Amino acid sequence: MYAFRKPFNAVTYEGFEVFGSALKPILIVSQIIGYMASKFIGVKVISELKNNQRSRFMIGFIMFSLTMLVGFAFAPIYLKPLFIFGSALPLGMFWGIVFSYFEGRRFTEFFAIGLSISAIVSSGVLKSFSRGLFEYWGFSDFMVPLIAGILFLPIIIFFIWMLAQIPAPQKLDLADRSIRTPLNAKARLALFKKYALGLSLLIAIYVVLTVIRDFRDNYAVELMHENGFAGNPEVFAQSEIIIGILVLLSIAMIVKIKSHIKGLKMVLLLCGSGLLLVAVSTFLLEQKLISPFVWMVAQGFGIYAGYVPFQIALFERFLAAFKEPGNVGFLMYISDSSGYLGSVILSLLIQSSTIKINWTDSFVHLSYLGGLMGLIMVILAFNYFQQKWKSNSLILAKPLLTLSLLFLAFSYPVYSNAGNDPQILWHSSSNSEDELIKSFRHAAAQFPENPEEAKQSFVIAFNQYERLNKKGQKFSEQFYQEALVLSRKMRLISISRRFIDDMNIAYPSKKEHCDCGKCHKEP
Repeated sequence: MYAFRKPFNAVTYEGFEVFGSALKPILIVSQIIGYMASKFIGVKVISELKNNQRSRFMIGFIMFSLTMLVGFAFAPIYLKPLFIFGSALPLGMFWGIVFSYFEGRRFTEFFAIGLSISAIVSSGVLKSFSRGLFEYWGFSDFMVPLIAGILFLPIIIFFIWMLAQIPAPQKLDLADRSIRTPLNAKARLALFKKYALGLSLLIAIYVVLTVIRDFRDNYAVELMHENGFAGNPEVFAQSEIIIGILVLLSIAMIVKIKSHIKGLKMVLLLCGSGLLLVAVSTFLLEQKLISPFVWMVAQGFGIYAGYVPFQIALFERFLAAFKEPGNVGFLMYISDSSGYLGSVILSLLIQSSTIKINWTDSFVHLSYLGGLMGLIMVILAFNYFQQKWKSNSLILAKPLLTLSLLFLAFSYPVYSNAGNDPQILWHSSSNSEDELIKSFRHAAAQFPENPEEAKQSFVIAFNQYERLNKKGQKFSEQFYQEALVLSRKMRLISISRRFIDDMNIAYPSKKEHCDCGKCHKEP
């Protein structure tokens, strides 16, 4: 399904505008709104879905989405947001249908772990694959999603057929869990009212996880480019494969927990530990103790360490622990629709911004705010269910927390010993302009022999300059003049233009008049 949803994020649509604004943020908002609408629709559709309807619904959803991608490829630019909205509209219900084949079984978590890990890995793999269609095969920005969808269509139809061969839950499954039945509107309302406060806290936690995850996912290309990974599409697959392995190891413990109440507690503690890692890894990045690549992996690990168990086990264990009839789809789609509403609000705020956004700085702020708020809500939810169960037993989140700290501890020396490869090591730079100029000079000296790596090194140093400039640090006129000469030498036209603009602001009486004929054109 991700082959019909993720590929459009793999290109930047640089230079394209619609309604006077950059195209990509509008496309992202359009897709998220479509996906959010799908989740709200799914609260009713998925909770009431009968088993004999599942395959037909999935094939119909995929064909509708592919038709919308045809429109996205060939429609006028002002209609493209409408078609990307349409392509997402049915896809949000896909997960609920697939999960319905596995819920209510003794080994639900075991099957669902594979489902969720494949979603994590496929997100990065599809970005790399789609980026390859754009960079290596020469497909246009708007053709990439359509080509990816066509290539994966036979594969998804085959696996839909395989899902249909799975037998219904057996008697032992029903005895261990609870019976899974469709829920009408009255039954849905009664279930929610019974656990209103606890479920509201769980939904709020999921909103935080979804918003952070979607920002990282939607702007992964921009985040990587800001940190020197332009021209390396394989970096997305590398980071997500590492995350998938780490998440698989951390949540494997849930499968072995027989008590459903203890299993539910463990999921909450995984969520809390993951959110803590999101905040801690961001702090380590700002202290320059880890590289951006390690930070992106740590962020993904922290997010998915909470997000994946939430999806595959939290409501499954909740229903089983309290022997409530119903299905996971209803509770999951309330959470999902709320999560995507949060993503839509954030995307609209980004789209309405009148200033140039630094994606790395924005993600840093979001990680601090979301990580700490989410951690507080996890504690409140844990206490709520503790009182519901009238139990004094506690399970400490030592396993994942220890794993998280060990990961950060070992990742630093590994990447510190990796040499000066800009693909994995963040070039350390101090707050002085002398160090920045040294970095610019070093990159320019490498340019004749290795232009791509040299440009990445220059971009990393330039991003550090932008962060310092944004914080109000002053730079000398000599700094701007030399940086301008070096950026022109490396043919980084957009950066040259930025240096000219900043120098004109800092030293208005000595305005730089560009005569290269390029600095005021798009690169």
